[in-house]
Amino acid sequence: MNRHDQLIAQSRQTLGELRATTARAQQLIDDLSHTLDSLTPPSVDPAGHAPPDAEPVITPVQPAAAAVATPPQPNQPTQPPVSAQPPVSLPGYPGPPPPMQDWVAASPGPRLSTEQKVIRAAAVLGSLITFIGACFGVALAIQTGLLGPVGRAVGALLFALLLLGVGCAVDLRRGPSPGVTALYATSFLVLLADLVYAGPTKEWVGTLGTVGLFLLAWALFLAVASWRRNLWLVVCMCAAVFPYQIVLWPDTAMSCALTMAAPLLVLTCTWVVSTRSSGAKPRLTLAVRLLAGALLAWQLAFAGIMSVLVVTALLPAVAVGYAGVFMLIAGERYFPSHEDDRAADILAAVAAPAVVVLASFGLLEGGLLWFPPAVSAAAALTAGLLSRGATSNSDRLTGWLIVTPFTLLPVAFEAQSRTLREPFAEALPVLVFIAASAAVVIVLRFTPASRVAVLAAWTLALFSIMLPLLFSVLDSTLIRPGAAYDLAQGVALGALILFAGTRFHLWRPMPSPVRGLFAGAAMVLGMVAVVTVCASLGGLIAPSASPRYVTSPGAEVGFFIGHMLVSIAWMALATWLLLRWPARIGYGVSGVDDRATRVAGLVIAVVATGKLVLFDMASLSGIPRVITFIVCGLLLIAVSVLGAQRRNPVNPAQPDTAGKTSPAERPSGTCR
Repeated sequence: MNRHDQLIAQSRQTLGELRATTARAQQLIDDLSHTLDSLTPPSVDPAGHAPPDAEPVITPVQPAAAAVATPPQPNQPTQPPVSAQPPVSLPGYPGPPPPMQDWVAASPGPRLSTEQKVIRAAAVLGSLITFIGACFGVALAIQTGLLGPVGRAVGALLFALLLLGVGCAVDLRRGPSPGVTALYATSFLVLLADLVYAGPTKEWVGTLGTVGLFLLAWALFLAVASWRRNLWLVVCMCAAVFPYQIVLWPDTAMSCALTMAAPLLVLTCTWVVSTRSSGAKPRLTLAVRLLAGALLAWQLAFAGIMSVLVVTALLPAVAVGYAGVFMLIAGERYFPSHEDDRAADILAAVAAPAVVVLASFGLLEGGLLWFPPAVSAAAALTAGLLSRGATSNSDRLTGWLIVTPFTLLPVAFEAQSRTLREPFAEALPVLVFIAASAAVVIVLRFTPASRVAVLAAWTLALFSIMLPLLFSVLDSTLIRPGAAYDLAQGVALGALILFAGTRFHLWRPMPSPVRGLFAGAAMVLGMVAVVTVCASLGGLIAPSASPRYVTSPGAEVGFFIGHMLVSIAWMALATWLLLRWPARIGYGVSGVDDRATRVAGLVIAVVATGKLVLFDMASLSGIPRVITFIVCGLLLIAVSVLGAQRRNPVNPAQPDTAGKTSPAERPSGTCR
């Protein structure tokens, strides 16, 4: 049992003893009241209320009884205890502080009064004015010749240490305040300016030495912030480092990686403060962690800009950024900034680290582009394994499963944008994406993640990664040359659609409109798969005789056959939905009824007819076009002829075992 649990147990024991003592005292007061009532004349209030003279008897014990839930009194109806304001840990109070979760969930925090806002604004302005005044003083000393270069650096250092000492003294004597934070922040700004003067300006210290001194000063002020539990100082420090990163200009891989250690130390500081029984406000802790994530992303983006100007390997910086990603995830698990705030949990454990992962693409190229997808998948696995059973945990897993597919797109786009087409390089990201999609479909069965959101994200990313094949399917002039890798992509895509379509446990809980949207996406992707397979097979069977022609006759014939099969399949599906009894379709599928089935069949029939008129008539030719129109037309005729049977449906719950209808069910005017 840790210290926090011991404090909670002691608090509950103390409250129990206090309730028992109060109950005994109240019982004695009631006995005395009944005794006095028996000695008073009959003119006493029949309701049993004590006369005015008896009020002083119970006055001394009312505050003690009001501090806790008052037990039910005799002669009074039992009422639920009235919840008081959240208890606060008072200085010098002998008992342990109350549980943290009680006073976190009770109120989001008091509003700042006008006076407090004025005081904070004055602290910020005072810090800035003091810093500007110090700069003017140094400039004046330089102009008058009172300070040399070394004197300026030493004087600024002494001034920063003086402000830090004064801030600590005031903080220890009078407690934290905006003024104390202003003293700390001003000291830090002066120290940063001194480092810029001694490092990049005068070059007395090399880049690596300047970064080392910066980290030393950073660790010192973070230690002060952790000691005094002052996260507002950390906010000011993070805000100051954003422009300082540009001035520092780390030009080596080691100096860049060391600079990025600053936000990691900030995350560690929030962990230390969160473990205190009287830690900082949850919203402030969340703001500091989001600032740390934004600082990591900014440093990675700045390193990407720098890598264009300075040829250097910055993989250590990427590794530090990924370390921050997992620190953000683990921090929300073991040192949460909020107890039951789902939005805050998603921001700190998903949004901030995802931005860091996406920012790392600026430093990677070629095969290194596979790092972000691997890190995103590892983050999803970590979010699923660190904690289970809570709603926030499923939110984290859902968020990372949504982010992961989009980290694979840059790999595919980079391979597709090459001037010289490499079939294997183009097909590899697509095949990996399809395999990962199948794995996600399996994982969704055993995890509480949001299925609709995750499947929608992967479907959208799948459309994006299949754009080259989609364009070649929609325009016969863009047919790709026959290649085994295109055939593999088409087969894999078709297998994924069949596999996902047969996972009925995924689709049954979804509303009918959502299922309809996914079904429409599956129809389009199925068309891409069928046409790609047919065109690839045609190109492999009958390749182009001349290397000058990209499109072979076999691929063109396969293109026609593929669209013929797609149009016939869509019209056959529409016919089946319009003619099949809805009760037989809906077995085991929630939300399927007669109307939904007819609407789905009509929509697919309209889409198939539109494809026939707008696409097949112009793109197909020869025998495939003739077969497509004849078969689809016959299917529509079958719908019109056989659809009349729906006027006299046979109830599947009471089938006619003899194959004949009863006289009551037989329509009038008909004979057997």
